[in-house]
Amino acid sequence: MLGNIRCQFLTGLYYSRGKGVEKDYAKAIHWYEKSANQDYAFSQVNLGSAYELGKGVEQDYTKAIYWYEKAASKGQDNGQYALAEIYSQGRGVTQNMKKASSWYEKSAKQGHMYAQYKLGSCYKYGEGVTPDAEKAFYWNEKSANQGHMKAQCALGGMYRQGDGVGKDAIKSAYWYEKSAKQGHMYSQFVIGHCYDFGEGVDQDYEKAFYWYEKSANQGHDQGQYSLACFYSSGCGVEQDYTKALYWYEKSANQGYSDAQFNLGIMYDNGKSVEQNYAKALYWYEKSANQGDQDAQFSVAEMYSKGLGVEKNKEEALKWFRKAEEQGHADAKNKIHELQES
Repeated sequence: MLGNIRCQFLTGLYYSRGKGVEKDYAKAIHWYEKSANQDYAFSQVNLGSAYELGKGVEQDYTKAIYWYEKAASKGQDNGQYALAEIYSQGRGVTQNMKKASSWYEKSAKQGHMYAQYKLGSCYKYGEGVTPDAEKAFYWNEKSANQGHMKAQCALGGMYRQGDGVGKDAIKSAYWYEKSAKQGHMYSQFVIGHCYDFGEGVDQDYEKAFYWYEKSANQGHDQGQYSLACFYSSGCGVEQDYTKALYWYEKSANQGYSDAQFNLGIMYDNGKSVEQNYAKALYWYEKSANQGDQDAQFSVAEMYSKGLGVEKNKEEALKWFRKAEEQGHADAKNKIHELQES
């Protein structure tokens, strides 16, 4: 009997994947239902997924939950994880992180790496459970050891910050690099930073450049900024101001303050681009409005000298004062000079 039920499941699976037959979700559902109605947990999970995603059937969260619960109650780890995700995201039910964390834990204890990572996050941020840094570390480590790239990144961060475990720069870099090699954008930036400054690894500018570039190409604003800095300084790569400008703009357009300030400098000085005080001021102001004291000082200078904008003593004083409030070394003297003029 079990053999027949499993054959029904496999027939559904082959139709859903187009394995040896033409892909046909409707036929997959037919066979999943036959098997699921005979309490075969794997079919129940796949049937729940079909209803959740609307594949071969009309999307129906109530039916998805019904089938996930059937499988989860039998101890099927994928069913438990799927049910946890339903409660975590509030799909067809009121969001309930207490129920979500409970199902994540049931699945995690069976070795489900995605559930282990999610449970680690629950303990880290206190979602549905009491915050517990050591438990967060425990579950992230379980998941990371199975190859989950987000858990590897989280583990790298925990070793870096001493969160739930003692600080260890070497182990931090190890896990960030594991995650980076799987394509995790933020981990690529961080391991680049590690090689850049010799944190937990031997300093290596070429490796730093390699990882910054990986991260930048995926759209990470700090990765783009760091890559621009390397091109600007010729660190780990041949100096190229045109490429520096390109990557500063990429990062600046995502709102990264340091990139906005450096882009302002390039337009201000006419480095690899036609000098343009109006554009310089535009980018200085973008950065200044995010609180960068050097950018605030530069904005004040532009208004003070009438570069890219009409001279405006009051506006210049305003920005010099903002820079002074944040401790800019030269702002106080500039305020005094401007008031005396």
